[in-house]
Amino acid sequence: MFRELLQQILTSRRKPGFPLVRYDHRILPNEFRGIIVTSDIDKTYLDTRFHSLRDLVRTALEPAESKRSLPGMGPLLRGFQQGPHPHAPPTPLYFISASPPLMHDVLLEKMQIDGIQPDGIVLKDPLRLVRRGRWQHLRHHILYKLTALLLNRHARPTEAHIQEILIGDDSETDAETYLLYQRLLLDQVPDEELQQLLQRLEATPSEAAFLRALLERKDHSRVARIYIHRTTQRPLDTLPPHQRHQMIAALDSFQIAADAFLEGWLASSALCDVALAFGPLSLHASAQDAQQRALFTPEQFSRLNEALPHDNRFQP
Repeated sequence: MFRELLQQILTSRRKPGFPLVRYDHRILPNEFRGIIVTSDIDKTYLDTRFHSLRDLVRTALEPAESKRSLPGMGPLLRGFQQGPHPHAPPTPLYFISASPPLMHDVLLEKMQIDGIQPDGIVLKDPLRLVRRGRWQHLRHHILYKLTALLLNRHARPTEAHIQEILIGDDSETDAETYLLYQRLLLDQVPDEELQQLLQRLEATPSEAAFLRALLERKDHSRVARIYIHRTTQRPLDTLPPHQRHQMIAALDSFQIAADAFLEGWLASSALCDVALAFGPLSLHASAQDAQQRALFTPEQFSRLNEALPHDNRFQP
């Protein structure tokens, strides 16, 4: 029943699921085994600041060369895509953004300037939301991003063994969304809790049915790590409860790069490239923060220092 419903939804011209637009440029083979990376864009990768409709319009009209990457995020995402060693195949890299589809070309151009070739992008469709009178969902993103993550998963082969790295920021609800997605993949969300969640998120009947149909899929997809880029310095105690192996609230892109390098997901050359985006004082502050929060063990700090040039040591 659910498979039939999902097929009807995917082929329907009315597109009853949450209003979004997907661009998928890479088909993963059935035998794929490894990591993929999915990242937010605004306030995670790009230094985007908008607090009003005017700001949003200005951001949408801004040319690619005027958009600024947050320190180290360009080389970090490029490093993820290049893989952990010179002979590694490119790591699949996807983006999910609440930006409107009209920004697709300029976002793609900005990524190309930074040496990034995305394998797919999902964008929120605000015009369809407005036509449906759902103004509140222009600013609320959990239902949208959860749908996008599950829809992306559905497009990948069921035989593949995928470990997904998720990157977001603390300005919205990325942490809540990613942790929920992680639990859903592990079948840890009881039906009653899911029903209450969909009601709280104000999902329409078709959107709720769409999500439930997507969740019927059985595969080998799992979340390897969640990185939350603390671009707004949201107090740590306001983030949802989590374990260190699930999610890292990173002060900056270098803490993300350091953990990814230690896990074998990022090459030492990419770690160095990210470090070069920071001055010595910023790296020292990052190291102090990491030490105070016990993000890395003394042995791991030693490994990081050995991988970095002397002038850029990530040293507590």
